[in-house]
Amino acid sequence: MSLARGPGDSDEHAHAKEGDSAKHETRRDLAVALRNAVKLGSSLLATWAVGLVVSFAVPRELGPERFGILYYAESFTGAAFVVCGLGIDTYIQKAVSIRPKHASDFFGTTLTLRALLSAVVLAGMFVYERAGNGTGETVAAVMMYGLTQVLLTLNASLSALLQSATKVGKLAISNVLSKFLWGGGVLAALHFHAPVWVVILPLFATEVLKASVLGYVVRREINLRLVLDWSATRAVLRESRPFFVNTAAFTVGSMLDGAMMKHLATAEELGWYGGAKRIAALALLLSPLVSWILMPLLTRARARSDDEFFEVLRRATEAVLVGAIPATMLLSVGADIWIHLLYGRAYDPAVASLRVLAPSFVLTYVAVLLSTALILFDRAWPVTLVSLGSLALQPFLITFMVPFGAAHFGAGGAGLGNAIVFSFLELFSVVGFAIYLGRRALDGRVIYAVGGSLFAFAAVAVLDRYVLGLGPARILLDAVVYTVLIFVTGAVRVRDVRAVLQIALERRRARAAVSAS
Repeated sequence: MSLARGPGDSDEHAHAKEGDSAKHETRRDLAVALRNAVKLGSSLLATWAVGLVVSFAVPRELGPERFGILYYAESFTGAAFVVCGLGIDTYIQKAVSIRPKHASDFFGTTLTLRALLSAVVLAGMFVYERAGNGTGETVAAVMMYGLTQVLLTLNASLSALLQSATKVGKLAISNVLSKFLWGGGVLAALHFHAPVWVVILPLFATEVLKASVLGYVVRREINLRLVLDWSATRAVLRESRPFFVNTAAFTVGSMLDGAMMKHLATAEELGWYGGAKRIAALALLLSPLVSWILMPLLTRARARSDDEFFEVLRRATEAVLVGAIPATMLLSVGADIWIHLLYGRAYDPAVASLRVLAPSFVLTYVAVLLSTALILFDRAWPVTLVSLGSLALQPFLITFMVPFGAAHFGAGGAGLGNAIVFSFLELFSVVGFAIYLGRRALDGRVIYAVGGSLFAFAAVAVLDRYVLGLGPARILLDAVVYTVLIFVTGAVRVRDVRAVLQIALERRRARAAVSAS
């Protein structure tokens, strides 16, 4: 028996094959992204293990006043060197992920421009510090951190090239090795009571080593050629302008609080605030995965269809926030425990700042995700406008709130005032990005998951006040109660966890089958 087939059947069959192909590509991208997330996540855990020991030993050993000098040097140079970024890293993540060979068109010229800009910035910082009657220790710390910023900028771009090409294995290894070398050097400097600039020196040395390794790996993995092509680079820089302005506004905003506090409060107040912010930043443990993994994934989804792009964005938002909220919760409710454990009682005035700062980083995650979506959706200028608006508000708010906090909240009050400003500006950015992106960025599932997680956060915060007598053990109780609540309320669904594990298992079986054959 023969079956007659109408003229539209072949088209339907073709469309079905295209749909199956798109689904296969999406599943493949998700599997690659998950594998890369595991690699980079594992390296992050290893590097953070070292960072926890070293980063928190530094404030304890230096004391609030000398640590204030170090925190100022980090903040000031980070804000000053933002001009050397040129917006190239975001452009790399957006364009090179789909055209790896394109990197050779502009990267060599970009390095030349950065070298010239870095020399100008270093000279300007030296003149500024000397003219401002900075102490010898402050000037030395600023210049040492400035030289380090040159390498940090370079290595960020080399890492972006590897991430865009989804070649992250050697990047993960270099992250771990450099962090261990840095940690050993810093602990040695602290042991011998070295000056502040010497405490910065191990970071400079390890970034030199990291630049050498990453440069070799990038040339081999993506066949990068360093040529001078001013015409191609001008075109890239024009397209990177909104990325540059947005990155500059974000970076300056994140560093401006420390730089301004030097002139509005005592060195001790700056040290307390810097210590609290360093602990609160632990909540950003997952943030590198957002740019390293999600941006290439979203870029490829965007190339296939808008619907797929927003679906990936919604699920990524849900996953990142469900992971970020409990981290910020534990840091906030246990602020007194973490401060005493990591720094000692000399930093007791930092507790209030940490309680406010830690939850604010949930907003930071949302801001990063939404701004990334806008950039990939070719709406980079709205991101820039929101970031510039936040940056314009920040100096006025800090100028008012830091002295207000110092006058009304006692020791640590200046930092608390600064923490309130930080939280407000993160909320400002999230609202602005959400307005520009529209309703497609969220769905009922995201709202329910985040709402359930925040409900569990609030419930644990209330419970924590009643179990203070348990001491540090109360953190374990808080974590158990939170975990129970998110599953009971459905904020995290068991079938979603099972689905993620299934993707990972299928990928592992497929790789094993290929190896066996």
